[in-house]
Amino acid sequence: MVEKPLKYLPAFSLLNTEYLIFHCEIKEDINNIIETIKNTGIKPGLALNPETAVEKVLPYINKIANVLILSVNPGMSGQSFMPEVLAKVAVLNEIRTAQGLDFAITIDGGINNETIAYCIDQGIDICVVGSYICNSNNYDQKIAELR
Repeated sequence: MVEKPLKYLPAFSLLNTEYLIFHCEIKEDINNIIETIKNTGIKPGLALNPETAVEKVLPYINKIANVLILSVNPGMSGQSFMPEVLAKVAVLNEIRTAQGLDFAITIDGGINNETIAYCIDQGIDICVVGSYICNSNNYDQKIAELR
């Protein structure tokens, strides 16, 4: 999470990066950032903070490859999952189906062996898991539990 995503684009383009996701709350020209990311061959995406309405990404929805829903407030790792953000998933799934779009829906924050199944049941394509794995002494066991 950075304020100037294009500043870091050259480095990410060297890393075989699939998605470059930036916050839709950014105070820059979102269309320009999306197009610049696309021109490197990386798929652009937009992230939504928990309090941000899904409507904020709709003007760009046919230009992006990923919508990331934050299920915790940005900042500190290890926060608890905020289930109320899942209402955004239903809206995004409906739009994706109705418009025949192919963007991924990703969730990040508070994902563990209990919340992951609920997220998948809601139609989320990608779950980002951090502290549940990294705060463990047995990464393999935690990953196996998630699968």
